[in-house]
Amino acid sequence: MTPGLGSNNPNSGSPNPPLPHPKLSICRYSWRFVQLGVKLPRGSLVKRATVGHMDPDDNVCLCFRVSLRKIRGFLERENPGKASLISECLGAGTGCHWCVPFLEELHRQHAVGEGASEQGEPDLKVSPERYAKERLQFHQTGKRALTPISVRRTDTK
Repeated sequence: MTPGLGSNNPNSGSPNPPLPHPKLSICRYSWRFVQLGVKLPRGSLVKRATVGHMDPDDNVCLCFRVSLRKIRGFLERENPGKASLISECLGAGTGCHWCVPFLEELHRQHAVGEGASEQGEPDLKVSPERYAKERLQFHQTGKRALTPISVRRTDTK
């Protein structure tokens, strides 16, 4: 086997290239690399290029792990007349109800053709980290500090 090929174990015989750092194997998002103290070289493959936007693979419904990509696909395929019909997309919005206003915002953007992403698709202009943090606070206090309207207002300033 050629040195440098395979997994981190040179005797594994795996055709995959080695991981640049052992901690990267447990990470999925760029913010997680920062939390672990891993410095990434310039030009490395980091999914999120802009801070403060959800990646298509980030979950909007954290209870049922329904990603933004799945919701966008559902909106495109089904073109639901009401935002509440998004719940047919793997149960999104039927757990703790934190994501319901955000699902309504995605539906609104889809209905008026006002996609907030660079490709013109429905998008939430909030980082997944802040989104999850505010959801935790919502569970503890029962009050929403973050809403799609507050996100829109901070984006226009």
